[in-house]
Amino acid sequence: MNYNRASIKMKLTKAEQVLQRIKAAARERFMPIIDYGGEEKGELLEKLVKRKKPKRALEIGTLVGYSAIKIARNLP
Repeated sequence: MNYNRASIKMKLTKAEQVLQRIKAAARERFMPIIDYGGEEKGELLEKLVKRKKPKRALEIGTLVGYSAIKIARNLP
């Protein structure tokens, strides 16, 4: 697949919009997503994925997919 910078930026923007909606819904419903208590956990997860560059990822026990989106958008 060939992506240009504009399409990649648009995809990241869409992912960020989805993450913000999930966060808002989780707060309203008192759902414990990874960033619910602080942004540090989500940022750490993203940094680890970027640093380790895994080819695949498996998330077990997802609540609403927030962490899965954080992982997926940082895969190589």
